Amino acid sequence: MFANITTSGEATVIHNDFKLNNLLFSTDLSGIEAVVDWEMATVGDPLFDLGVALSYWTEAGDSPRLQNGFKSVTTNEGFFTRNELIERYEQLTGRNCDDILFYQVFAYFKLAVIVQQIYYRWKVGQTEDERFKMYGPMAGELIKQAVHMMEGEKRREF
Repeated sequence: MFANITTSGEATVIHNDFKLNNLLFSTDLSGIEAVVDWEMATVGDPLFDLGVALSYWTEAGDSPRLQNGFKSVTTNEGFFTRNELIERYEQLTGRNCDDILFYQVFAYFKLAVIVQQIYYRWKVGQTEDERFKMYGPMAGELIKQAVHMMEGEKRREF
């Protein structure tokens, strides 16, 4: 049961919700000015922040539901692919990302739980934002993506 759990690297402060819409960019988009929305910050393996970013990082080859569920600029021409982002992360941090699949799968499951909780709040009338009605099927799509990756997909070949 625990055969595929990776050995964590050095523990650092991690954001735990690291994604593009939690970054404030300079006006010319040449750099990041700030990282916001720190309420889920904790101490953990920094590769989990990369896994979380990758869980929001959609690409042209992803399922339509995944692409439409979290509309992202990452599908636009000029953005890194997930693989390119991983490679750049390795270059800039010196961290080994051979086990990034573990963190990506974990991040998809975490995101599915969050999305399901938001959907539940919409379903029982605790929020009226109509965007959340599609989060029920989206939770299932995130789990499918995680399972697909676990079922033999190799690192950087999804």
